[in-house]
Amino acid sequence: MKNVKKQLLILAAIFISLSINAQDAFIIRSAINNSLVLSTENNSKNIRANVQVKTYGHKKTQQWIVVPSDERRYFYLKSKASDYVLDVKNGSSDIRTPVWMYARNNSDAQKWQKIPAGNGYYYLKSKLGTYLDVKGGTDQSGTPVWTYSSNRSNAQRWKFEPADQSYTVPSRCTLGNCIEVQRGIISIARNSSGKYDVLSAGEKHFTAPSYEEAQKIKEILFDWYKIDKYCSFENVIFPYRSESIITAGAIGEDCIPFNASNLTVQKRNGKWIIKDGNNLLLEASSKENALKMICLFRKFPIRQICYVGRPDPSLIYVRK
Repeated sequence: MKNVKKQLLILAAIFISLSINAQDAFIIRSAINNSLVLSTENNSKNIRANVQVKTYGHKKTQQWIVVPSDERRYFYLKSKASDYVLDVKNGSSDIRTPVWMYARNNSDAQKWQKIPAGNGYYYLKSKLGTYLDVKGGTDQSGTPVWTYSSNRSNAQRWKFEPADQSYTVPSRCTLGNCIEVQRGIISIARNSSGKYDVLSAGEKHFTAPSYEEAQKIKEILFDWYKIDKYCSFENVIFPYRSESIITAGAIGEDCIPFNASNLTVQKRNGKWIIKDGNNLLLEASSKENALKMICLFRKFPIRQICYVGRPDPSLIYVRK
């Protein structure tokens, strides 16, 4: 009977091991700069390799597997590039202790807990009592990671993202396809397809499915903001006045505020969507265009996305 139990335990251990190895790898992004992910220094696969945040480069040393521990609330973070796990150096509970890679030994220095931090982020608390933290709150690639007391700063907020959905937002982007608006009489005219065009000095700029939506576009962009130029990318309008993107709010606008540094891209049902936490803001035609859109939002920066005629808007525009 004892031998049977022993064999069952061995089979269970093999099954658990296989299940763990089959788990998906994750990118662990820092809220301090969404282009930075948890990584080993110089992409090292060696034991005692220091851990830092680094611009994502699609390296296995930047991908992590969540492995359950023998305690339900805690887990290990194993590198996809090696058999080593995230470890608090020398098992110290002191703040400012470096974090490195070490052979799994089931100690408290290797056990971590996820604590919700809002908008899809988590605090990573060591069983030793300290928190995974970007040293000095610095948002530069190559900044070391250490442990620190809880301060709820972005340096301690982390987002787990499936590695197969990983991406890097470009650092440079330009906005083209711009049209100058000739000032003149602003009018609305029904076109041959039964829709309504918004015109300035007789030149068509926008089209809406109803007179009410066309009137809303006229009131907001032309009467209130008095735009003199607009640029477009995908289906989003970037309205300008005096060479600056519009800022002040108009009465009756339907806008959603967001933090451009927190935006993420996800593929869903064959479409690329841009999200702020759990809020879906936009759909893009490709992954590249979704990433460029985020780059543009961060560049200006854009703080509000606005709609005319939801849930199927005739116009989507942004403002600072």
